Amino acid sequence: MFSSRRPTGAGRALAEAVGALVFAGACGGGGGSVPSMITVAGHVLTWNAVGGKPLAGANVAIYQSTGLSPVGSMATDNSGGFSIVVSTGGNAFDGYAQVTKQGYVDAYFQPEAPWTEDDTAEQINTTNALDQLDSACGVPAVNTTFTLFVEARDRADNPIVGAMTSIMPNATPCYLTGGVPSTAGTETDSSGLSIYFNVTGTVSVDASAGATIFNSHSVPFRSNTVTTTVVGAQ
Repeated sequence: MFSSRRPTGAGRALAEAVGALVFAGACGGGGGSVPSMITVAGHVLTWNAVGGKPLAGANVAIYQSTGLSPVGSMATDNSGGFSIVVSTGGNAFDGYAQVTKQGYVDAYFQPEAPWTEDDTAEQINTTNALDQLDSACGVPAVNTTFTLFVEARDRADNPIVGAMTSIMPNATPCYLTGGVPSTAGTETDSSGLSIYFNVTGTVSVDASAGATIFNSHSVPFRSNTVTTTVVGAQ
């Protein structure tokens, strides 16, 4: 199972400090703490009732959150992999990734904080069989809503086994069992993933796992899409 990655170490601390800082110089140029170029890389997976597999030939594009044109793009290779270099101007890059391929649901990756360093292990999820995926979870999909994958991760950036994710407004997650979406799941397996169907607006994402406190954050509404985000331990 491929994994997604959030800013770690000093990069994570900087991202939390700048919060929603916009790449276009909202703070007047930054202090040089963010590299002028960063790499956003990872893999795209397509999902059905029996799990996920790499998706080749999908277009991955990186956008600034306020921009209309991508700052970089490429097609995924045979392993579903991609690697895109982004110019930051020395500021935290507040943006997202978009994945498109004919016959597949448009997909997005929404980071939990602006990028401040290389992010080389993203997992972006999509599907060309949403009816199979929601059927496996016992939740018929509704048009004009969106599907949300949430990945719980620890401070070392590893998927958390045994986490329970949540979104507000409230909805019931579908967990994976042995990497397969299942109505029997009650918490995250080794993938750290949960899936929410029929999300109707911008939501706040959180998780719980014992005494661990997570970084709650919001995910914007994008109708008839699949979005992936990470909720990371503090």
